[in-house]
Amino acid sequence: MREITPFKGKVKKPWGGSLSGLFEKHRGDKFRVKYPHLSPKNKESFDVGCNLFAKFSAYIKNTQKEANKNFEKSLLREFKRLDDYLNTPLLDEIDPDSAEELTVSRRLFLDGDQLTLADCSLLPKLNIIKVAAKKYRDFDIPAEFSGVWRYLHNAYAREEFTHTCPEDKEIENTYASVAKQKS
Repeated sequence: MREITPFKGKVKKPWGGSLSGLFEKHRGDKFRVKYPHLSPKNKESFDVGCNLFAKFSAYIKNTQKEANKNFEKSLLREFKRLDDYLNTPLLDEIDPDSAEELTVSRRLFLDGDQLTLADCSLLPKLNIIKVAAKKYRDFDIPAEFSGVWRYLHNAYAREEFTHTCPEDKEIENTYASVAKQKS
């Protein structure tokens, strides 16, 4: 972490609050900024959803009716890849001393029970896919993808996610010019 030398002057805070919660004492009189560690521990947590939005974009922009099935299959393959990852227990979920074998992950997010940068990247895209694909292709994320649905439900339960998502109508309006009619 970056070390910060204490400021000797007075800081006027327009909000009247204290900055003490943002710093922790480190090595004598030096302070360092403390903030949540947002990097995922598992590289796969960043990689697993990297192609999903590209597959969705190709699907939603497609105008050829006969090609639509192939684009949809490609999108479904990416959802399956994500679902498999979300349902596979991570190493830190497995208790080697437990008699019970964990066969399906119970974690809330990609890398565990805390949001990471990987979630901050993927979840807004999943929300857009869910809304725009339904509106313009009558496509629903299949219910069989239980890991994806658990992941989405856990995200929608978080205020920081729901308060930063655009309204469904806003997504629909944005994609109105992008989604091509099939011919």
